[in-house]
Amino acid sequence: MTKYSKPKNEELFHHTSSGDVLNPPISTVFPMEDTPTSRRPESQLLGRSIEIALSALPDIPAPSLEGLSVKVPPPQPMTEEHFSDRLQALQLEYAHLEPRMPGDLVRQGDLVVLDVIGYAQQRILPFSTRRGLRGVIQTKPDSSGFFESLMGLPVGEAVVIPLQISSTFPLQPFRGEWASFAVDIVEAYDVRLLDFNQADEVARLGMGDTIDEVLASLLEQIEEEMTESLLRRAARLVMNGLAEKVSVPISSKLIDKEIREHWLKREGLFLQESEIEAEDMEASLSSWLHHNRLRQEVQQRLTFAVLLRSIAEQSAPPIGENELDEFIYGLAGGLGLSPEEARVSLQQEPKTFQQIIDKFVVLRTLEFVMAQTQIEFLDNGAETFGSQKERN
Repeated sequence: MTKYSKPKNEELFHHTSSGDVLNPPISTVFPMEDTPTSRRPESQLLGRSIEIALSALPDIPAPSLEGLSVKVPPPQPMTEEHFSDRLQALQLEYAHLEPRMPGDLVRQGDLVVLDVIGYAQQRILPFSTRRGLRGVIQTKPDSSGFFESLMGLPVGEAVVIPLQISSTFPLQPFRGEWASFAVDIVEAYDVRLLDFNQADEVARLGMGDTIDEVLASLLEQIEEEMTESLLRRAARLVMNGLAEKVSVPISSKLIDKEIREHWLKREGLFLQESEIEAEDMEASLSSWLHHNRLRQEVQQRLTFAVLLRSIAEQSAPPIGENELDEFIYGLAGGLGLSPEEARVSLQQEPKTFQQIIDKFVVLRTLEFVMAQTQIEFLDNGAETFGSQKERN
């Protein structure tokens, strides 16, 4: 990221962008800008792992699993619009990309890779920092205008983009304010979308030989993801039920430590490399530390980890001789590494190795808890796009 000083010119905050204003959830400032290639939903039942080692968490008596039962509300039915979006995402994921050279102008339909730091009220806008943000330059009615404003600018250029913050932004003091985003256009690609009318292009997907087979495979994939989502929802309900059975002491100091670790990985190191002033970095960290919803989320994650650790140590069956190895080998395969390469790499990174062991313990124990729980998945009886297709 090019060294960047916060904007002094107030005129930067009085620019009217096309489309809607930014409307981010707690963890992101670019919800409507996420491209299909950047969406990689976590498959973990409890979302992101905690950064603190399990050994650093407080000890508690393991809660009883007797009589634990939950009812899981049904998911939102899949719609034709959702299916169409996923099909477009597939086209983009397998698109032919031709890199533009430094100095080439960004054009409509290009895929861009950006480094971004947002400022508002003369300080860093919380959760706005992005390294390697990916998006497509296209005009959409629900867009904030962020990516469209890059059209016609040279690859490699450092620019400032002013945009107004949504009235539903999670941090109330910033709602309705104007933000200024420092953007480095790191890369840009001319995109030629996959042509579903060409048999050789359809074959590249590995989802069937014809477009009908691809559609059927995609539908099955979406249904599997909806099942995974239901399992995640069930897991959270089960853990909430456990949390009601026992007092879990989570100190403010522990929450602060966990948030600091996440901030460092998400924003801190990038801000440091971008030579941001220490005062601005402290303000960025302070915004994270004093965000009530973030603190609640982190407290819940830590609570779940404490509960699962106590069950792993006091109630769950002992870990089998080869269970951890099989888990590591599975991770290695996903990274394209052989088991031996993974083991050598982990021996050189003891902290990473311990994080993997902790993750294994958490997931294994969660599976044990789920198996002891009576889980009822409720059905709303609503038709889905998939069921309509099957009937027709």
